[in-house]
Amino acid sequence: MERYTKPPLSYADQVTLLRERGLTVESTARAVQFLQRVNYYRFSAYTIPFQNPGDAFVPGSTLEQIERLYDLDEELRRAILSLLSPIEIFLRTRIAYELSRGWGAFAHYDPGMFHRNFNHAAWVASLDEEVNRAKETFVEHYKSKYHGFPRLPIWIACEVMSLGALSLLYTGLQTEPQRRICSLFEVDKDVFR
Repeated sequence: MERYTKPPLSYADQVTLLRERGLTVESTARAVQFLQRVNYYRFSAYTIPFQNPGDAFVPGSTLEQIERLYDLDEELRRAILSLLSPIEIFLRTRIAYELSRGWGAFAHYDPGMFHRNFNHAAWVASLDEEVNRAKETFVEHYKSKYHGFPRLPIWIACEVMSLGALSLLYTGLQTEPQRRICSLFEVDKDVFR
């Protein structure tokens, strides 16, 4: 393993490096503006299809081509996120509803709700970290009014936990809660996971 020795480069030096590697850059000012908006390291992932081995660019490759690829990826990401957001909210709602109605407001804290090979204690510790970092007004309200913080009812916890934590929650659950959560979708619990 070698020691990292690359020095940080100014935006202008980053443009110079790109040119030295064979990338056509029509406007230094425009290139600098782009790099001020998009971290060079993030940008470099988009250069891969335009490069030969060893960081040299394929002749004829331009910064504008790479910018278009980056912009297309950003548009696609925004479009996908706009479609996923309502689905995510629905999933949070569905999990909170079914667990609370079937097993109570604090069902997610009961290790008996989960498969025995699920590391429930680690999951709860991770959830507690997320809850303690949360700054939402509804979390602060709960904290100031009720005992037991950072333990939150499932309908509040589902709103502050990451999508990864939500996915782990579902994956770790016993069969019956999983079936109830995915019953509206007419999808098998394992497919739903």
